[in-house]
Amino acid sequence: MSGAVLRRGRSVRPSRLGGVSPGLVRRAVATILLPLTLAWLCAACTAASPGWTYDPGIGLATGPAASGAASAGPASPAPPSGQPSPAPSAPAIPGASASPAGQVIQLTAKNIAFDTNSLSVSAGQPFTVAFDNEDSQVPHNVAIYTDNTATNVLFRGDVVTGPATTSYAVPALQPGTYFFRCDIHPTLMFGTLVVK
Repeated sequence: MSGAVLRRGRSVRPSRLGGVSPGLVRRAVATILLPLTLAWLCAACTAASPGWTYDPGIGLATGPAASGAASAGPASPAPPSGQPSPAPSAPAIPGASASPAGQVIQLTAKNIAFDTNSLSVSAGQPFTVAFDNEDSQVPHNVAIYTDNTATNVLFRGDVVTGPATTSYAVPALQPGTYFFRCDIHPTLMFGTLVVK
């Protein structure tokens, strides 16, 4: 007897195991769980503005409006209606795209990786990072820190979604070895900047 199960010495068809038919189970799943799952997915997809992501680890909002300005930390809550916004407590970290200044170094992002993990510039002079993001629909930036703990940011470039190119005007740095990375992909895209 194909498809039969033995129960206390007699065979029972699978359609009557436990008194619940497989067809009833399928209908229950289709009528209860499927609509709930779809409602949950729709709510999850519409809860955020399109094109926006936020990574609290770096404090950057990325998306259409964020490409024009860098953020030095998490956004503060909006003041109540009718009240002026408070003045920033600290100057913004340089990061806006700018025309080339001083030495120009090339850096490319492709396949969620930088094309090099070592850069070198002259000390005491501003320089430009000519950044080419070749990753389609993937956001990247370039940020420079005092060391690989990435706790003291010296420069944070604007996030750009590829494919796109931009020029980051970086202020002069003292001689030393610094750490650079993409703040969006910090464990995949990083390297050493030597200033001499």
